[in-house]
Amino acid sequence: MKTARQRLVSVTCLLFVGMAVSVPFPTLAAEPSVSISVSPSTTVAHSEEVTLTAEVSDPSQVVSYRWAHVGGWHRIGTQQSVTLGGSGWPNSPGTRTFQAIVTLNDGSQVTAEQPIAFTNPPPPPPPPDVSVSISVSPGTSVPYTEEVTLTAEVSDPTQVASYRWAHVGGWHRISTQQAVTLGGTAWPNSPGTRTFQAIVTLNDGSQVTAEQPIAFTNPPPPPPPPDVSVSISVSPGTSVPYTEEVTLTAEVSDPTQVASYRWAHVGGWHRISTQQAVTLGGTAWPNSPGTRTFQAIVTLNDGSQVTATQAISFTKPEDATLARIRRDFVGDATTVEEFVSALPGHHKSRAIFMLESQAGDAEFASPSTPRAISWGATADDLFSWGTNDQSPRYDEVEFITKEYGEWVFRGDRLHRVAARPVQGDGGLP
Repeated sequence: MKTARQRLVSVTCLLFVGMAVSVPFPTLAAEPSVSISVSPSTTVAHSEEVTLTAEVSDPSQVVSYRWAHVGGWHRIGTQQSVTLGGSGWPNSPGTRTFQAIVTLNDGSQVTAEQPIAFTNPPPPPPPPDVSVSISVSPGTSVPYTEEVTLTAEVSDPTQVASYRWAHVGGWHRISTQQAVTLGGTAWPNSPGTRTFQAIVTLNDGSQVTAEQPIAFTNPPPPPPPPDVSVSISVSPGTSVPYTEEVTLTAEVSDPTQVASYRWAHVGGWHRISTQQAVTLGGTAWPNSPGTRTFQAIVTLNDGSQVTATQAISFTKPEDATLARIRRDFVGDATTVEEFVSALPGHHKSRAIFMLESQAGDAEFASPSTPRAISWGATADDLFSWGTNDQSPRYDEVEFITKEYGEWVFRGDRLHRVAARPVQGDGGLP
């Protein structure tokens, strides 16, 4: 029987009288064939890929490709080539046969089969020969108040997946770094020998370990306190009017040992200062005469203290007596401004302004041009002067003392007003 590919052309023989015509028989067309090429091999590990390709002798006759697993059910592919194994199917060893089914233009099909032997993958290489040791700095015996660093030293660091440190026989979670620092302000905070284990996981999942004991000792005792002393220097002197300033300074033989200063009033309650030097008197406390003792308390770096005491005699300030005025002020003063400027400090700080006055130039005292009154330390000596330059007494300073009576400074001289000591206000405002 002839196939569809063997077309027989009908032969018609026409017989004519006296003549015959013959027609040659037709030739048969060659049928396309298919074969399967395999790369890399027909035997492969199932963890590796293998590619099967349908090779058709006349690709122009191809309509479609299809691959089948002979005796199986997997849908494989409809391309000319199919890749199997690797991370896909099949994922187990065994020999499987695959069929390439090629449909041609006339609807007929040609096929080819190819068995592939899938083997187990080769065993993994043996784990690398990797070791770990522990280096310690500064040493394996340290006070627990000081730091010690342990480092995992691996012979082949490229094989390391992770680090972990464990306290052998303990529960502390220590670190997942290559190096760990212990002691100091962290754990452990007590003496004792502790063993630490470095656990190194390698890229293949295996582990190598090393252990190291560390002896944490008690810290050494503190050094003896330094031989430090303190004394007190005084300026201007140990006997001063309480209206003037006196400065006390704690002088320490080794200032580098000082942590802090503190001053105390011995037998008193005043909080004085926490500075190296303290200034007393003047416009601040104490504001009355008397001998007072002060203590400098110096705390050193080791917590110990050294102290020193100093007595200061605060005296009643010398008021602006007549003799002092003649000696200290009148000689150089030619104006009221110069005279007032030369007065002792306490006469300047203890003064008021009178907006109304009983003095001879009362009509010249006003809120804008008041009359000044200074009473000094004890109010035994009074000064009074006007600030209105229109007053005929603008260039005068009245001076009243219980001891010397009443005087007037005018120009560069003192003029007596009353020969006897004045009682009461003496006529001043």
